[in-house]
Amino acid sequence: MEYIKKIVHAPSEDRNSCALNATSIALDVPYYDVYKVYKAFGRVHGRGSSWLMMACSINWLMNAEKDYQIENEEDIIKVKGNWKMPTHLNITLKKFAELFPKGRYIVVKSQHALALIDGVWYDNHEPNPKARVKHFYKVG
Repeated sequence: MEYIKKIVHAPSEDRNSCALNATSIALDVPYYDVYKVYKAFGRVHGRGSSWLMMACSINWLMNAEKDYQIENEEDIIKVKGNWKMPTHLNITLKKFAELFPKGRYIVVKSQHALALIDGVWYDNHEPNPKARVKHFYKVG
């Protein structure tokens, strides 16, 4: 299982930011833009992200035209009414990488998110290949 350590934002400044880190890496969007979108969907600085926050934020970032600003509450309602559910699985990270060797994914395991890009894991520490996938988002 190939792994690259990559942190797009210093974790000491914003704890529990693995979802933002994975989103920034998988979508190739600057961390600060990802941070603003997650905040608009309810994330509190230093706290983790729910799968609903992730789904809304990922959907917004994938469909935004390089202007990641959320102008008003109507933008949030529009995304919450038209967002893609994550796909649920119960397999190991190793098996997931074998099944999906191409593409970009944001993968959520127990209380942690990481990115998989073309079969390579990107995270702030080496993932356990036996850890179980809870759900994932295909982003590219």
